[in-house]
Order: sequence, then C-alpha cells, then structure tokens
Amino acid sequence: MPALTVLGKKMQTVDGHYFYIFHWQEGHITDWNNISNDECKTAGNILGRIHAIDPKNAAHREPELSKIDWHEYILKANKEKNEIAALLADNEKLLIYAEKELNQARASLPDIICVSNEDMDPKNIMWDNGKPWVIDLECLDYGNPISHALQLALQWSGITTCNMDIEKMVSFFNGYLEAYDNCFRAYSGVFGLAYTWVEWLDYNIQRALGACIDEAERQMGISEVRNTVERIKYIRNMEKEIKEALNSRLPKIKADR
Repeated sequence: MPALTVLGKKMQTVDGHYFYIFHWQEGHITDWNNISNDECKTAGNILGRIHAIDPKNAAHREPELSKIDWHEYILKANKEKNEIAALLADNEKLLIYAEKELNQARASLPDIICVSNEDMDPKNIMWDNGKPWVIDLECLDYGNPISHALQLALQWSGITTCNMDIEKMVSFFNGYLEAYDNCFRAYSGVFGLAYTWVEWLDYNIQRALGACIDEAERQMGISEVRNTVERIKYIRNMEKEIKEALNSRLPKIKADR
C-alpha cells in the first residue's frame, strides 16, 4: 500500500503538518501482544520475497560504528541531579557491552545488498481476513538482508515488548528462508545487532538532559531512557537462549544450494 502522489509529491504539507495519504484499506494492525506464529511466518515470507528481488554482492565498506560516551553522560546527569543519573550508573557496564556487541556485529556482516524494508515491523502490516497488506513502503531502500532479517524476526517474536517467543522467531525465519535463502546461517554471530537500541537510548539521554527546550519533550526523553534500558537488560537476559535457537532451530541449507 504505497502513499498516493498528489501534485507531484508523496509527502503533503498543511499548516506546518506533514503526512502521507493512502487509499483506504480495510483491516487491522496486529496487536503486538497477540501475534500468531502464522502471521510471523507470513511476514518473514514477505520480507524474503522483497530481498529476493535483486540481491547482489557489494563492495566492502567499513561499517558506521556507534561511539557513545556513557561515562560522560553519567557525569553530566549527576551534575544536573537528573532523574536518569542512577539508572545510567547502575547499568554502565551493560551499556558498554551492548554497544561493543553492536559494533562487532556490524563489522561481521557479509557484503550483500538488496532491496529491503527495514521498517516492516508489526505496526506496518494490516490484515484483512487473514490477507496481509504492507503499509509505509516509503521506507523501502537498499540494505543488508542479514541485518534486516534478524532484527525483524526479533521484533515479530516479541523482543520489543520484552515478551520474546522463540517459536515465533523460528516461524519468521521459516517463512523468510522459503522465499529467499542466501545460505547464511551464522545469525547468532551477528546477534549484537539486537542492541541497536543503544542508539535510541543515546538520543533519549540527550532529550532527558535538556537538548530540547520543551519540558514535555524532556519528560518523554526520561521515560524512554527508562524503557530502553529495561529493554536492553531484557535482551541481555535472553541472549543465550536466542543464540542457541538461531544455531539449532533454523532450516538446514538444502543440498542443491
């Protein structure tokens, strides 16, 4: 379901507000807490079909690495007597670990590129009597299929809501690999991609420390800092179990591959 083009433009502007216009689509977005295994498999299959359009080897490029000074944030938060100071201090080692794992995973990705939809999380698929309609296709771009497949499999299986279901992750990959199989299976070796939340945390720490003038925005930053730290803690606690499933539960590579 792509946005409509009006007067030669996709994005419309009225009185300082920006939005897309879509044809009306019957259906509903899946409740994040009630996603079925079948829906996960279908979503994985859709992503696989997108990745299969034109995958190709790419010239090697050094990845963009995350560089966040957590200790400096803690010092600043303490100086300002900000509510997030103790939370950051208590979890400094975890945040350093998560960022390190993220950077190592990015550096380990194979040099592959394809058409992808990195934003195809559960809020961007509508279901009409069991038929899926992908919305927000304006996020289609070229990207790394390994990275996008892993991160979306984790999102569809509940990692965002801290309610991970391994069976849903396996279902997503079953659907994905039916449609597109480049023989890569070392997903546990790039699991650190799940820690991209540290960059969202970085942004919200800045909001919480007053990078924005608006007080409501600052309070939103504080709330998101708390939520995101909890999510990173949850991912760390689930890391071993998820890696074991990635190593043992994904479909085997077919002989003709």
